[in-house]
Amino acid sequence: MSQRLKDFKYIYDKGAGPLSEVELAEEKFEIGNCRLAIQYFLYKTKGLFIPREEILLPKGYRDTGVFVYKEEPIDFDTLEKGDIIYAENLRNKKGELREKKREMFETEDEWILYFHTAVYLGRLDAELREILPEGDYPESVPLIWHSTFIEGGTCAWPLEKFEYFYKPVSIKRVQRV
Repeated sequence: MSQRLKDFKYIYDKGAGPLSEVELAEEKFEIGNCRLAIQYFLYKTKGLFIPREEILLPKGYRDTGVFVYKEEPIDFDTLEKGDIIYAENLRNKKGELREKKREMFETEDEWILYFHTAVYLGRLDAELREILPEGDYPESVPLIWHSTFIEGGTCAWPLEKFEYFYKPVSIKRVQRV
């Protein structure tokens, strides 16, 4: 495996992730979605392979890992690198409000299916400099890594930018499965 996280184009499609362990290890994929980003990050940085059925929602939300915050205000300073963020969509690519709040859905499962997922990175340090693609990242603010239609692929955003487009709802931590 190479050191840096692989960049891939965002495609929201069942074939765009999550993948098998062999596919992750080979890193031949060129497209993916936010679920693949979670699976790939945990595999690449922590050596954790989480099977497709344990990443996909709503099962991944309910059963994989442990909640650090569940549908409550989040103190991002308490999070660890690699924590999974589950977020409601808040705005579209143009910045127009497109909220996907719980009350807009008939069932909780339907609401959860629309969650965007991302990885909490924390503040820029030597370890992050080694794994993030080359780029100019702010040093004093928490970073979020994800794959999004807004950027058209993988990216590391400052928390403030992430919260402009998405509303974090819950945080989960995954150890060994």
